[in-house]
Amino acid sequence: MNEKMNIKINGQKYHVAEKMLGSELKSLAGLSLDVTLVIKVDNAADIDIENSQDYFLEDGMKLVSDDFDNTVEVMIDNKPYTVNRFMTGAELLSKVDASPDEYKMVKEAKGPADEEYLLDVKYEICKNDVFFTVLRKLVNGGTTYDIA
Repeated sequence: MNEKMNIKINGQKYHVAEKMLGSELKSLAGLSLDVTLVIKVDNAADIDIENSQDYFLEDGMKLVSDDFDNTVEVMIDNKPYTVNRFMTGAELLSKVDASPDEYKMVKEAKGPADEEYLLDVKYEICKNDVFFTVLRKLVNGGTTYDIA
């Protein structure tokens, strides 16, 4: 079955075959064969790509080379920040000294609804993403209201 997969190498999208050699992946992205390329795996160790080995690719897979700049420029609460490309909601909140108990991090969406970034989930952050801190609770006259 010769399916095509959508993957990202160093943040760039590629439409590729289901199975490729490590050297083919590096060549596709214009990388030297000497560069270390890894598959990013959520909640597990990264997988090093060997040039002569075949890899079965999955849709949405992310690969990053060791020479790739791992930081991006974003806006948080209308101020510019340089952040790591892969961060949790809690790590983003720490950039603006916002307590996770009091605030949540929300990414401005291009579609119908903004996206809350959960505290303990690692997300890929893209250049020029826009985020806002939002209160979790509102206290008024001694009464606390949860904010959805």
